Amino acid sequence: FQLFVVASVLWVVFAIPATDQAWRLSCLSLPLVWVALASGLDGVSRFIFGLVCGAIVLHGYFGYGYSEAAQLQSLVLASTMHGMLVGSVVTQNRLARDSDAYRNAVLSSVSYAAEQLVGSENWDTGFNEVLRRLGESSRASRIYLLETRHTEEEATFEVMPHEWTASALWAGQHQLGMLNVLVTHHLTERTDELTKGTVHHLRPQDLQEKDSAVFKALGIRSSLFIPVFVDQRLWGCLGLDRSLAEEDWQDGEIDALKAAGRSLGTLLARANTEEQFRRLTGNIRAVFWTSSADGRRRNYVSPAYEQIWRQSRA
Repeated sequence: FQLFVVASVLWVVFAIPATDQAWRLSCLSLPLVWVALASGLDGVSRFIFGLVCGAIVLHGYFGYGYSEAAQLQSLVLASTMHGMLVGSVVTQNRLARDSDAYRNAVLSSVSYAAEQLVGSENWDTGFNEVLRRLGESSRASRIYLLETRHTEEEATFEVMPHEWTASALWAGQHQLGMLNVLVTHHLTERTDELTKGTVHHLRPQDLQEKDSAVFKALGIRSSLFIPVFVDQRLWGCLGLDRSLAEEDWQDGEIDALKAAGRSLGTLLARANTEEQFRRLTGNIRAVFWTSSADGRRRNYVSPAYEQIWRQSRA
């Protein structure tokens, strides 16, 4: 359809006498503005390419002289500026809307995490489901957690068993093992940056050839590591790999994932508190429980309930 519009516009422009420049400019500008409003800069660039190619062909067909060709060239340039200006505004608005939608999707998955994990006794199953939702909303091919291990000499990272991998990413345990070793070594060297809350963006082209080959073998375009803090201390990182089928991480996406990392840190801190509470109540022969704010639902009942009342906690 755009090809038909380009051909029609050019034919009208070349058919209008050279003295009527205002009509020519209108015939060139209006379709470009229409395409810019509909498709943004991408549509404008395709339209301009077709416009230039068609103008070259019709220039020879109508036998324009040098002065007429120069006038027509200035009109095409002026109309192109109109289209590019409108297209840039439309594209920026679309990027802002897409960024907001992406942020809402990511934070929605974190909200689900809060609902599912707070007060839950089965954190392993719940956290895997949280990672699945977060991975799908962030268009990641793999998402996983890395926990910081502090030793006397340095702080190292260890990949936790909680992870989610998209079906499009095929990888055996050996390949994932090599990737995990590479990633943990790479992050250990950048512990100071992560401690300051700096998000680390890892691209295969920034690595040595043998290390880059591991990423390329798995079809990973780049990896993103979001620091996760618990009680104002670096707990670890949220790692996300994006495949070659997806574009690289954008600033809006990184901001949304940073917010997700802060929320996960709050959940992990809550989980640590609840785990300590369970250990305490599990060793005391008395019934403890936590309930929802309205008192209608029990979130947790201590094991002593079954011993005293001979009934299932469920």
